[in-house]
Amino acid sequence: MLNPELNSKDVLRKYLTTGFLLLPALIIWVPRLFTPAEQRQGNWVEVITLTVFFTAIAGLLITLIFTRKAPASFKLACALGILPVILISWINGAVGIIGAEENPANLLFVGVFAAGLLPAVRSGFSPDGLSRAMLAAAAAQLTAAVIVALLAGFSHSIKMAAGMLAVNGCFAAIWAAAYVLLQRTSLHTDSSAPA
Repeated sequence: MLNPELNSKDVLRKYLTTGFLLLPALIIWVPRLFTPAEQRQGNWVEVITLTVFFTAIAGLLITLIFTRKAPASFKLACALGILPVILISWINGAVGIIGAEENPANLLFVGVFAAGLLPAVRSGFSPDGLSRAMLAAAAAQLTAAVIVALLAGFSHSIKMAAGMLAVNGCFAAIWAAAYVLLQRTSLHTDSSAPA
């Protein structure tokens, strides 16, 4: 029975939150359960780790979006800021951005995540602090792209190096878009604060 003190907006938020938290598990587990055992790739520890990781990211996103009274630009920037983390983790886990997923050079992207996460945590996830975190992540992503392209250019081909620059450039552009939105949010909150 529903709590009579909850309005329809709270009920909708509750269902959306639950669905959003279940989504990573469904995406990871449903295909695995319907794949014949001899064709399954990865062990159970990897699958459970991925499930926990993506559910934690979904939880963080829910916390940032639903529990804060903030402008839509802040909420969109949070979603954009987490999107590269999800995509890079997923690509690296599936096929690897740099060669195969076993290639230790793929761990370079952990540094990109750290460059964004540390300033965000340090600032208490304030709009201004998050904007600096997104800028740091974009810079780290571009640095990783240049390093990867140089390594690929020397060891493989210029075409592969250009492809890696393009992929990493797209991720850096997403971080930069989140930075712009957070700067806008930061300016909005600064101008609306009483003098």
